[in-house]
Amino acid sequence: MSGSVYPNHNVRVYTELREGRDWCQEQEVPVRVFTNFDGGGFNFYIFEFQLLEDARAFAKHLDIRGERSIWIEDENQKIHYVGES
Repeated sequence: MSGSVYPNHNVRVYTELREGRDWCQEQEVPVRVFTNFDGGGFNFYIFEFQLLEDARAFAKHLDIRGERSIWIEDENQKIHYVGES
């Protein structure tokens, strides 16, 4: 998937990258993956999906929980947290 599509649906992932990518390939779900760094180094990965349903299924599969783990980014790059599914 090239270029961001808005709105996009994002999941914050702290686990190994391969497990998330493998799930996306098995489910044939298009995804973009970003590495998030701060001044101290690696923080987490962001998996960006086109559909909220795919983001929620992905988070459920990886047992990702938390009110700031899943969010929607709109065309103005504003973030809207959707929390757990």
